[in-house]
Amino acid sequence: ILYGSDSGYIDKSYCEELSDEDLRLARNEILARHGRTFKDQALQDYFSSKSWYMPTYTPEDFDAQQDSILNHWELANIETIKEVEAERK
Repeated sequence: ILYGSDSGYIDKSYCEELSDEDLRLARNEILARHGRTFKDQALQDYFSSKSWYMPTYTPEDFDAQQDSILNHWELANIETIKEVEAERK
C-alpha cells in the first residue's frame, strides 16, 4: 500500500489522500512484512492472502520486540499514519 515504507519516509500529505481503511492496512502492512500475526480476523485474512506474508510472531511477542524489529523509517512511518488517523477522529 505504501511502497518503500521500509526504506524511506512517507510524506504525510500522501497519507492524507488514503482512505481510513487503506491507512489501517498500510500501518499493519509494515508489521506484517516482519511476520506479525493479527488478532483481528479481517487483517489476518487480508495478509494471509499475500504471497509475501510469512506469519512468525504472535502479536504479543512482536509488540514486545517491535523497536528492535522495525527500522527507523518504519517506526516513523507508523507514527505518521497514526497522526493522520488521529486527526480524522
